[in-house]
Amino acid sequence: MTQLSQSLPTLVINDLTITEGNSGTKNEVFTLTCISKALQPITVNYAIVNGIARSGSYYVAKTGSLSFATNETTKTISIVINGDTTVEPNETFFVNLGNTTIADSQGLDTIINNNISTNLLVVGDANNNNLVGGNGNDTLQGLGGNDTVRGGAGNDRIEGGTGADSMVGGNGNDTYFVDNTGDRVIESFNQGIDRVISSITYTLTGNVENLILSGTSNLTGIGSVLGNRITGNSGGNILNGNDGNDTLFGDDGNDNLNGGAGDDSILGGDDNDTIRSGINNDRLFGGLGNDRLEGNEDNDYILGDDGDDTLLGGTGNDEMYGITGDDSILGGEDDDYIQGDDGNDTILAGSENDFILGSTGNDILDGDVGKDILLGGYGNDTLIGDKGADTLTGGAGVDRFVFKYADEGIDRITDFNVAKRDKIVVSASGFGGGLRANANLTTAQFRLGSSGTNANQRFMYNSSTGALLFDQDGTGITPSVQIATLNTGLALTNTSIFVES
Repeated sequence: MTQLSQSLPTLVINDLTITEGNSGTKNEVFTLTCISKALQPITVNYAIVNGIARSGSYYVAKTGSLSFATNETTKTISIVINGDTTVEPNETFFVNLGNTTIADSQGLDTIINNNISTNLLVVGDANNNNLVGGNGNDTLQGLGGNDTVRGGAGNDRIEGGTGADSMVGGNGNDTYFVDNTGDRVIESFNQGIDRVISSITYTLTGNVENLILSGTSNLTGIGSVLGNRITGNSGGNILNGNDGNDTLFGDDGNDNLNGGAGDDSILGGDDNDTIRSGINNDRLFGGLGNDRLEGNEDNDYILGDDGDDTLLGGTGNDEMYGITGDDSILGGEDDDYIQGDDGNDTILAGSENDFILGSTGNDILDGDVGKDILLGGYGNDTLIGDKGADTLTGGAGVDRFVFKYADEGIDRITDFNVAKRDKIVVSASGFGGGLRANANLTTAQFRLGSSGTNANQRFMYNSSTGALLFDQDGTGITPSVQIATLNTGLALTNTSIFVES
């Protein structure tokens, strides 16, 4: 009950509660009481106004006036309440009193919902509403205005609508819809796994785990300190995981995905994406399109998938797969496992001891620095051991085994096949000794044996040990250098060695 001002004849109006029916109507009767007798006749104006309940749907609105005669103490106002079968929270409306001779007063009526269900549909209007859900899996729609929406317990769907809305999910796995930069999503610690579906650029707030960007615009989605799951839309998105063990999915569009700190899983999706690892051990998947995938610190798993992809391992012991397409792969520092798979791939292992498999296609494999293992697989492959004592296996096809300098280390070539026309390829500028570029080694420059017998001979193959040696001046003062070990007993000739620039 609300008491009016004591400076005038004192009027009070009672507060009421009524349980709605499933059909038909009920009458709710408010009583106005004049506690101190009026010394003269007075008139009171009244109007029925919405609370959560809306006129027409829940009650019949009316306005009017009541007249108290001298010494009269009570009057009544009757309001029609509509019944329905809609499952909804309790609604309220108000009776406002006032005129120029007395202070304002207000009566409150609460309509109790009699339809029991765990799941509610609560809908606002164009005004600034205060919507409250129940304990079930509720749907709350603010529509227009700057609304305050509270889901309560349960897995709720909260749509603020237009306007700058404040949305509080409560316990349960809640879904929020954001479409205004003024929208606020509020979750407390350990209240469920929640998600925001946003049609605008959005940064997740604390205690909200997941973000989905909707529509076709080029949007940015940014994670929180939690382990987030962030999904882009069909536009070109920027997704940043920030801290935590995140999962990022670019979906359609040319996306830029950044893992941040934590052990992240990042999938580009369709089109041409740029995917960057952060700190810790990340998993990068290119998806469709010509993607660029960049590892960083620690041990990353990088898979290009479809398209002509570029894979960069960075530091750490990385595992890298090109899959389909003509891929370019750089292992970087530390001990990497690199597999080109389908397509004509170009692979540079980087420093330390790496394992490289070209698989199918005509691949170029370069071990760079370290004691590397190179397997060409199917196709006509080019294997470059580079610095270090490497193991080279061409596999099927006509393969080339490239040596840039004579002092790179002694490589082991496991399957050199003369009949298949495999080639030893050496650099004229790197080896010196008067080698002629862009041609096979001359007959005079090759010898079967363990050492040279004249000044013209440059390469010797010892068929008993498999050693392939280079001598810059034949029988001169410069000693020979072993560059590789082949299988023994090969019918090697000068045409097995090609000189490039």
